[in-house]
Amino acid sequence: METKRTALHPSFPGSTRNPKTVLGLESIVLQHEMAEFIQGEALDLFTISSNAGMPFREALAAIWLSGMSAGRVIAHGE
Repeated sequence: METKRTALHPSFPGSTRNPKTVLGLESIVLQHEMAEFIQGEALDLFTISSNAGMPFREALAAIWLSGMSAGRVIAHGE
């Protein structure tokens, strides 16, 4: 008799379209060097936040807000 596998996380509508994108968010393709730069910036921010004693969720929020700020500058030239 076969055992049915169950997911660890619930499946949400639309999650079967493309598992790499989230509803309401856009995705872009970056050059390898640009992706490495962004990853390095995120890791630096996380390291600084963690060493300052920030909780994990606040460190992630700092990374997210930094990315949003950078995106706004790029999109609007502020």
